[in-house]
Amino acid sequence: MRKIYLLIAVSFLFCSTIFGQPKAQRLVLIEQLTQASCGYCPAANATLKTLVNGNPGKVIDLKYQVSWPGYDPMYLENTADPTARVNYYGTTGVPETQMDGTKMTTIPTQTQLNTEYAVTSPFTINVSHTMASDY
Repeated sequence: MRKIYLLIAVSFLFCSTIFGQPKAQRLVLIEQLTQASCGYCPAANATLKTLVNGNPGKVIDLKYQVSWPGYDPMYLENTADPTARVNYYGTTGVPETQMDGTKMTTIPTQTQLNTEYAVTSPFTINVSHTMASDY
């Protein structure tokens, strides 16, 4: 009988250690595909900038400059990354915004950002670095 109680106690301790850990807070990732010659992009860029700047520590945004509908010198400096994202998401027009990999029909609202931010991560990543004295 003692062995059964011991087994139950050890099982409880194991389960509470593994499954009872608090969830980790994470950042929301917003990706925006945009273009320098796009007529609709400046307003979308400004709206997204306001949302991101108003939520430090909640969100990180990445912007990709695409090659169309007109000329974009920033795209010419880095063609591989935007092209990969366009192909991955199947983008056919800009501006286009993805939040945590989900296509948004508009720039996310504060409520949508808060809802996504409330989703916890099942793990934590701790990153540290050291710098060599000779760089």
